[in-house]
Amino acid sequence: MERRDILKDEIEQLGRVLGQILTTFLGFSAKGKVSGGIEVVNNQLKDRLDLDYEKLIQLSGYELLDYLKQWNVTSEHMETLSSLLMESGRAGLENCEVDAVSRLQKALELLDLADVLTKTVSLERERRKSGIQKLLKQCV
Repeated sequence: MERRDILKDEIEQLGRVLGQILTTFLGFSAKGKVSGGIEVVNNQLKDRLDLDYEKLIQLSGYELLDYLKQWNVTSEHMETLSSLLMESGRAGLENCEVDAVSRLQKALELLDLADVLTKTVSLERERRKSGIQKLLKQCV
């Protein structure tokens, strides 16, 4: 019983930290300091969660799912991480920067993996996927 409570606390903490990181980025973005916000986000992912941004972008499919499962990531965490990548990717989309496109593609993949993890399709996730696909079409 105690083991389950510790695991539950860790999962909730992860959700709070991801939410704080997203809020931090949105604060930078609102001030027009997107590149600084992206740098801070990458550092916070590494420092606070030990998530390697480069590895996150490079891995795909079940390798990515296995990587994220190390931190007991839930579908909600994947959605938050997807939102973070989507917002940071949207910022560099005017010039179709490679990193911006990579972030958007990974945001889309995380939503697909959330579907796999839950074994359900969420209308909200489908709406987000559609929005990301529209953003990606700007660079095709």
